[in-house]
Amino acid sequence: MKKILKACAWGVLFLIIIVWVLSMVVRSMFGGAGQPARTVVADSSQAVVEQQPTPEGTRLEITITEAQLTSLLRQQLKQQNNSYFANDTQIVIQKSGIELSGTLLKPINSYVTIGLIPTLTDGQFHIGVGTIKAGSTALPDFIRSLLVDTVLQPQLDAAVEQFSKTGTVEKFELGEGTVTISVLVTNLESP
Repeated sequence: MKKILKACAWGVLFLIIIVWVLSMVVRSMFGGAGQPARTVVADSSQAVVEQQPTPEGTRLEITITEAQLTSLLRQQLKQQNNSYFANDTQIVIQKSGIELSGTLLKPINSYVTIGLIPTLTDGQFHIGVGTIKAGSTALPDFIRSLLVDTVLQPQLDAAVEQFSKTGTVEKFELGEGTVTISVLVTNLESP
């Protein structure tokens, strides 16, 4: 009986050591300090909107900065009583894509970076998900695919569909720190 208890005690101790080592590995992988491409200071000013009447409808050209988008994102998270992200959430716009980043508080505490790739092909607007990092480590493909397929892409597709109901996206141009969108609005409803 003593041998069985001693073996169980060693087994439990071994299990505790394994769990501790694995937690240290996971913490070092995902708890490392991730860095955004640059730090964005939120700006609550309005986007620049130009309107041009056309025979087909109204063409809107909207130019918005990453600082304005960051401010809108933070306001939205605050209105939703968000408890998953810290106040450092931001959007960085580069010519190559859009970076959404910030500190995730739940289920693990880690700096998360999500690369978004907007495209406009034959009048169809789409936002794809690029690299996802936790800390400074890119997520493995199977985790990334699971997140994209079940959570991120359906939300992005729903947002694009809602946006597309207002009209046809004619231009989507990324600059350093700005995005310009040209939309032919044909579905305006009268009040």
